[in-house]
Amino acid sequence: MKYKYIKISAWLFFLASPFAASAQEFGVELNGGLQGLKYTLPNSHVRLQPGASLGINYTFPLATKWGLLTGISGSYYATKVTLRDGAVFSSYQVDTEGSAFQYKVSTIGYQENQRFWAVGIPVMLQYHTDGEKTQWYIDAGTRIIFPFNATIKTKSAQITTTGYYPDFNVEVHDLPQHGFGSVNNWQSATKTSLKPTATLSAATGLSFRLSPVLRLYTGIYVDYGLTNMRKGEPNQPLVSYESTNVNAIKTSSVLNTVYASNPKLTGFGVQVRLTFGKRKSKDADTEADKPQAVTTDVPASEPKKTTQEEVKRAETTEQQVETRQNQPTSTPSTSQKTITNKEKQVVEEPMEFDKLGQTEIPESMKSHLDSVAAILLAHPELRVSIVGHTCDLGTEEVNLRVGKKRATLVANYLAQKGVGRNRMDVDSAGESQPLVPNTSEQNRRKNRRVEIEIESPETK
Repeated sequence: MKYKYIKISAWLFFLASPFAASAQEFGVELNGGLQGLKYTLPNSHVRLQPGASLGINYTFPLATKWGLLTGISGSYYATKVTLRDGAVFSSYQVDTEGSAFQYKVSTIGYQENQRFWAVGIPVMLQYHTDGEKTQWYIDAGTRIIFPFNATIKTKSAQITTTGYYPDFNVEVHDLPQHGFGSVNNWQSATKTSLKPTATLSAATGLSFRLSPVLRLYTGIYVDYGLTNMRKGEPNQPLVSYESTNVNAIKTSSVLNTVYASNPKLTGFGVQVRLTFGKRKSKDADTEADKPQAVTTDVPASEPKKTTQEEVKRAETTEQQVETRQNQPTSTPSTSQKTITNKEKQVVEEPMEFDKLGQTEIPESMKSHLDSVAAILLAHPELRVSIVGHTCDLGTEEVNLRVGKKRATLVANYLAQKGVGRNRMDVDSAGESQPLVPNTSEQNRRKNRRVEIEIESPETK
């Protein structure tokens, strides 16, 4: 499976090969600079690392100064992340006894290197100026990026893990046989998967004629990813929880924690391209492009005569239009069936999310959401407010984010059933509006919920 994207890209490249005969130029391109994944992470420094791309391309002529550039390339991307000493990453885990706890990880001297390879297919519009020897060029368009072989290598002078059990109000610090304690000079490596992405790409610089069939391009390039490349939900701890031995913890990457924003591909640097093939200029004043004289059988000074039949037909049409405009227009009935109290209760019944940090719709909730969707479809005049809630476990920032994800999941589910997305307002209250006091795990389940409220309906 790791060569899947390479095979797809190779197939697309050879599909374009039959057009090579009409290519304006065939080229070999080398890009080098800083390129990798760019995202934000609190208490950290995320830096792009040196990377490079090597590819072959064709330029197809479109006009005298315009061309379409495409081809295939292989690229290397790298990102380095360092964490501030003492920064804490928390998540929720369950121990071997089935007890839920808050898993906290703090580090000293933490460094993480994220690297991956990718196959890229550029589709760029190229413009170049006139000039027999030296020309200025600019390329703009997109690249389709297929990543593979993504690896994570992590090291830290010290990793410390603790567990806070809210039901007992106890925090375990030094119990290595149960996964809590400190590990010195820790190192770990793993592999991960990334999603394909598309970038906005541009390049500009100068090209120099080396011979009648050889031209050298030198300039700068920039790539900016348009989509999130992370696969799956970011709900993993910074390092794994090992219930029997703290020394066995492994990295899961900062990318997979809730603290990292969506990673997007970013790159910029210098570009060198060597092309082969004589550039053929197209004369804009060729005979084929010259305007041709148009001759008619009617002299220019003699206007075309309108027959009596045409005049009569025009008068009839005008009378018909006027008659239709004077007729009263029927207005559709605006009476709509009023929502009942029973239907309102179904829509506004709270929906519980049993698990800590859960951001997936439980199977048991889907039948209820189907009923809600049916009611909203039967009353298209209604708008609803969808608000996500959490219990008091976790930080305020994380709880607001989890609540928003829950509300968005419900809104997306209703939209899939046909409810217009513009009829739904999505928000999060986090832990600020508990349904019941957070005094037990049973109460906390009730507070981990999504509520739908009908905005000022009339009921009967």
